[in-house]
Parts: sequence; structure tokens; C-alpha cells
Amino acid sequence: GRASNDTGAISCASCALGSAASGTGNTVCVACARGKYNDDEEATSCEDCDDGSFAANTGSRACRQCPAGKFNNNSGLARCWDCPDGFFTWSNGSTFCSECPDNFYALEGQSSCLACDSGFYVDTSGSSLDSTCTACPKHAVCGNAGYQLPIPRQGYWVSRDSVTSADILYPCERETCKLQVSDLFELEACFTLEVVNYQGFEIYELNNASRCRER
Repeated sequence: GRASNDTGAISCASCALGSAASGTGNTVCVACARGKYNDDEEATSCEDCDDGSFAANTGSRACRQCPAGKFNNNSGLARCWDCPDGFFTWSNGSTFCSECPDNFYALEGQSSCLACDSGFYVDTSGSSLDSTCTACPKHAVCGNAGYQLPIPRQGYWVSRDSVTSADILYPCERETCKLQVSDLFELEACFTLEVVNYQGFEIYELNNASRCRER
């Protein structure tokens, strides 16, 4: 942890913060490499930065935490990486990024996920770009600024096969009706008669009426 380049010196100088010297007979202290640091005088070695932190320059006295929207998951690193499209981290010093929930999206390196504008929706988890927000189909309603899949209007229904995109709506064959809903993400068929309230939405409940036919 000490060094001297003076011939005949009776003492050695302590290594400065951000440098170290190991063993004996050192003429110079060596600056800590990138990804390492030293915050003690007379250090014989430099320490690796912890996971979630980095040292971009040589001779660092301390490591910096990865900022929000970035992460690293190994020690001794000189940089952090952006969260990929569809992922985010809101805190500093993150070792991983979290996937955006369904119907939200995030660009690379973002610290939060965003919802689509009103009249649009995102239909997959981890969606990356604003351009992936899909316009609400003509015969459906997209509520809560993209937080849910479209709900078909009266007289239309969506099959289970197309529920992930929700862009193929079928008109009911006869009478005005909505769809039977066992779950908002399992929209199956259109039936007539009894109106019930399901999570704030008025729907037509299954009641043995004729199923609407695809067209």
C-alpha cells in the first residue's frame, strides 16, 4: 500500500485513493482498473464494483449505481446496460429489469412502462414500441387508455382464437346482443337476452339462446 521512486528514501508514501500497490519494493502505485475501486489509503489491491454498480474510469475511488432504466448483474463491471424493449427498472442499482405488464409498453432504457393512448391497446406483454399500440377495432370499445383488450359492441362478438389480437369481430346473425364472458380474456360467443354487469361492463349472459354464426 506504499511506494517511493526516490533512491535512498527512508520512507514510502501511501498510495492515493483509487490506486494500490501490492508486495514490497514498489516504486509506483497502480491506478485501479475500470470496474474496480479503492477508498482506502495504503491499499494493496482494488475491489470489484458490486452487482448493480460500475466504475467507468481507471483510478476510481468509488463505484456508481446503475441509473434507473439500466442494469448489470455481475461484479467488476465498467458499465451498465439498458433494459431491453418491453422491460424496465425504476430504481438505481438494479441487477435485473422487469417485464412490462400486459397492455403496457416500454422503449429500451426506460424506467417505467407506458399505456397506449385512449382508443388504442397493446395486446401482448413486453411490447416494445408505441407503434405496437393497436387502434381499437371499429366495432369494439377500448377503455382505460389501453389497459385491457377491446370489448365488442352490441351486435358483435370475437372468437377465442382471435382474442389475442381482438381485431376480428363477427356480427351477430340475429337480434342485438353482446358476448358471453366467462373471463375478459376468454371472449367466446354472442348470445341474446339477460344483461348482467361484469367488472363494470354490461354484457349479455349465456342463456341457451342461439349462438351467433361467423360471417
